[in-house]
Amino acid sequence: MWMTALSVFALFGVSTQLMISGPPWPPSHHDSHSPSGNDDSNRLVITRDTDSFRIAIFADLHLGEKHKGDEKDRNTSRLMEYVIRQESPNLAVLNGDLIAGEDVNKETAASHMYQAVRPMVDSNLPWASTYGNHDSQFNLSRDQIRGGAEYQQRNEQNPEANIDDWVLAATADWFRETSKDLRARFGQLPSLAFVHIPPHVFRSVAEGGLDAALLPGLNADERPLHIQGEGHNDDAFVKALMDERGLHSVHSSHDHGSSWCAPWPDKERGNLRRNEGEEDGHDDDRAPRKQPILCFSKRTGYGGYGNWNRGVRILEMRLPQLATAGNDTETKLDPGLQVDTWVRMETGKIVTHVSLNETYGKDHYPTANGE
Repeated sequence: MWMTALSVFALFGVSTQLMISGPPWPPSHHDSHSPSGNDDSNRLVITRDTDSFRIAIFADLHLGEKHKGDEKDRNTSRLMEYVIRQESPNLAVLNGDLIAGEDVNKETAASHMYQAVRPMVDSNLPWASTYGNHDSQFNLSRDQIRGGAEYQQRNEQNPEANIDDWVLAATADWFRETSKDLRARFGQLPSLAFVHIPPHVFRSVAEGGLDAALLPGLNADERPLHIQGEGHNDDAFVKALMDERGLHSVHSSHDHGSSWCAPWPDKERGNLRRNEGEEDGHDDDRAPRKQPILCFSKRTGYGGYGNWNRGVRILEMRLPQLATAGNDTETKLDPGLQVDTWVRMETGKIVTHVSLNETYGKDHYPTANGE
């Protein structure tokens, strides 16, 4: 029996392939690739009978703060455990800023990191993670992170230095190559991407204003919205996202006062077009390239800035299925990945339940959200 896959790209973290038992999707000349020769031990197996898959996104936990950190951390863990019980997700994604790197040190960082994953470990829930700017700050040793002082120069007159906070071009290349490898093995894949700090296209949406009836969710962060770099440092990554066939949506956190989803902004569609004649070797006309939807997670942790209510974004995916043609003698594949999303609040209330489909941004939703 062959396998197909749903890719979950977690930038600054892992790439997880969710294996779906059944015929290749879509059928292609890659059918000769058998997964039996590859190490699939770290992948989630989904049977052919599975028609949906649920992800809980835990974002901005900020565990280990000095001021009332123990109390905040208990509340954060309690919320995570509650949502796991209520939503029964198939996968958890920790979308960055797991710990308060400015307050922890090498003696305490490991214990706080374990506290971040303990709700999943205790529930036997698979998880993936990205890492954010607060996961590595000045109290964490650069010697340990970078491999030792042999490759560094010390300057007592300038003890602090800025660190790039955007996805580098080399990482964008990794993204492309990983996607290319997956297509070579499994054919065209639907996918989701997770990255902690939002790419600059998120700012374009926020600056354009959001109609709460069309694009519900919290939009309370100060302007300009904090993004990767200072404008277009992340162009290579944004272009990689635009070029990725089958990428349904990009999920970021970092900005605690934001929890909206929106279509890719029109003014950004022409800025980073694929070059004329550019090929990636695996183009497939059956999967038209569409720009992904942009989504903020919901701030989960009780640490960090802001007093907005806490919650967890849930993604409910209805997986691509074989559909029978009208004459009952042929089959064709529905290439669309259908995704509903909502936020489970700390109060237990479900808010901003929307369908991230082709009409998202045109459909009307209730504006009262309790966030």
